[in-house]
Amino acid sequence: GDTPPVYAQAAGKPLYYIAYEAPKPLASAILVPKNSQLKQLKDLKGKRIALQKGSSSHYLLVQAVRKAGLKWSDITPIWLTPA
Repeated sequence: GDTPPVYAQAAGKPLYYIAYEAPKPLASAILVPKNSQLKQLKDLKGKRIALQKGSSSHYLLVQAVRKAGLKWSDITPIWLTPA
C-alpha cells in the first residue's frame, strides 16, 4: 500500500521493501456531496471527515490539511473500518 509502510516505519517496525510502484497523485481525491459548500481545502476547517487510519486517504488528508494552512485539530477525523 501507499501509506501503511510509512506508518509502520514511523512506529519503528522493521520493514523491507521488495518492490515498489511510482505514486499516482492524480488518482486520489477528496469527495464531497454534489451540493456541498466545500470549494477549497481551507473549507475543511471544522468538518468531520471519514477515512481509514494508515491508508493513502489518511496521507492525502494530512497533506490537504497542511496545504490549507490548517492544523489536524481543525478537523474531526471519523475512522472507518476496512469493510
